[in-house]
Amino acid sequence: LPWVACSEFLPDLNVPYVSIDHRKAAQDAVQYLVNQGHRRIGLINTDERFLYARQRRLGYETALQRAGLEPDPALNIATGPRGTDYVHGAQAAAALLALERQPTAIFAVSDRLAIGAMKTLRKAGRRIPADVAVVGFDNSPVGEYSEPALSTVAQPARQIGAVASEMLLQRLRGESPSSRTMPHQLILRDSA
Repeated sequence: LPWVACSEFLPDLNVPYVSIDHRKAAQDAVQYLVNQGHRRIGLINTDERFLYARQRRLGYETALQRAGLEPDPALNIATGPRGTDYVHGAQAAAALLALERQPTAIFAVSDRLAIGAMKTLRKAGRRIPADVAVVGFDNSPVGEYSEPALSTVAQPARQIGAVASEMLLQRLRGESPSSRTMPHQLILRDSA
């Protein structure tokens, strides 16, 4: 059956997809933190069996390396295959706070992980962003109403869905649509 991949895709398959450039989006978010003077930036990631998780880690590492910073494996916390909820972000932040040299900023690959991390940071007495800046990913509605409001990377979800639908209709007509990469946007709020 004809199908189209949205956001997550398998690069080795000959299936058209519509996505953002996850690597570049993560790189932009981490570059913003570097530009704010942060040198120890933690990464809260998910299971790297997912392409987006690998791409976002690569973007994180690229931004650090371009700033002349060596990525520290201790600052890279992977939550595992089921680790995409608030509690997993909270646990990852606790692991980062347990380090002797703690991060001054955290980039989380989803807003849910970022919001969970912020809860742990606040419970530990850290001020956000004065002590630890936090940036998430996805621009989920709850991020705007979290305390503080979450800085995040926005994907044009409706546009991705609309383009994917157009591409699927093309495939149903026997056409061969080309894959598309949509623009992302860094949304700056109070957390970074």
